[in-house]
Amino acid sequence: MSHVMVTWVWILIRGIWVAIAWRFGDWRNWKKYQSTILYFMMCDLLYNFLTYNHPLWYYTTMPVISHVGANLLVMFITYPSALLLYLYHFPNASRFKNKVMYLTAWGLGLSLIEKAYKLAGILNYRNGWNTWWSVGFTFVALILLKMHQTHPLLVYLLSVGSAVVLLMMFHIPV
Repeated sequence: MSHVMVTWVWILIRGIWVAIAWRFGDWRNWKKYQSTILYFMMCDLLYNFLTYNHPLWYYTTMPVISHVGANLLVMFITYPSALLLYLYHFPNASRFKNKVMYLTAWGLGLSLIEKAYKLAGILNYRNGWNTWWSVGFTFVALILLKMHQTHPLLVYLLSVGSAVVLLMMFHIPV
């Protein structure tokens, strides 16, 4: 697939996220999710700042969009859309088993999408990062995002601790 085609497919996928979120997300109550969306965006901005010269993953430069542009589109379009779906439909009052199944479905789904990006050459790993790290990271992120709604300070502490561990494990110069 040509780079131009990959770029337009990638942009189309952003549109699909928005369309699904527009239809099935909780747009009327977006303020309920705003702090969690901003937390996730802040974490991604911080990751990009701290790993600018030593990235663990990056979007392949495309003719129409650079890595930074691609990342900003994901941050401002995909993350809010996905979180409006994920958090709104999370089975709060149901049994623990249902919550685990929901989390697993999202984790596997997002990991499969990322694997498809990797196979298409849209996303690349570097500096020791691999698919398994990414899958684990996705599951931890989904858990923290849900926890953020009820225990934000705890999530901030866990996030700082996780970031320090990852910076040391992957020898990221800060």
